[in-house]
Amino acid sequence: MTTPGLPDVETLRRQIKDAIKTHSKMFMFEGVVLILFGLMAIALPVVSTLTIGLIVGAALLVGGVVQVVSSFKHSRESGFWLSLVVGALAAIVGLLFLFDPSSGALSLTLLLIALFLAEGVTKIVAAIQMRDVLPNWGWTLVSGLISVVLAGILWSGFPITAAWVLGLLVGINMVFFGVTLIVMAASAKKL
Repeated sequence: MTTPGLPDVETLRRQIKDAIKTHSKMFMFEGVVLILFGLMAIALPVVSTLTIGLIVGAALLVGGVVQVVSSFKHSRESGFWLSLVVGALAAIVGLLFLFDPSSGALSLTLLLIALFLAEGVTKIVAAIQMRDVLPNWGWTLVSGLISVVLAGILWSGFPITAAWVLGLLVGINMVFFGVTLIVMAASAKKL
């Protein structure tokens, strides 16, 4: 069954294979670069965490300023004040992150703890409710328990964990994504 305007599954698979073959060298290069930067982030998690705080701060500042300017361009439309306030708050939070990246790291770590906790509880509840329907529901339960444990570990060490956790997690993510790209690029010849 195909959706109007969308390619069928076989066409999509062929397009993906062609893209991987065409860009395999770029994927390989990107994978190596990601692994190198990921290893640096893992080796220097405090520096990486502060850098993440600065990047998020810059993004919030720029995004907030753009939203404020855009709000004034559309000042006669409904939602003007809400858009203006949200843009101003984003810009202010961005400035705070830029002037004090360590407080930004604290805030981001608290959000990460909340995310792990919410995700874990949701997975645990879903696993228990779906145990009669899902054949491998235990994996969802274990994944939820791991998320809750991670939230607990981060919370028990807070605020110390805020100094390194973001940099470490981003570094690990970069390494795994880099490996994924390299494996994908290496498989291009087999496609």
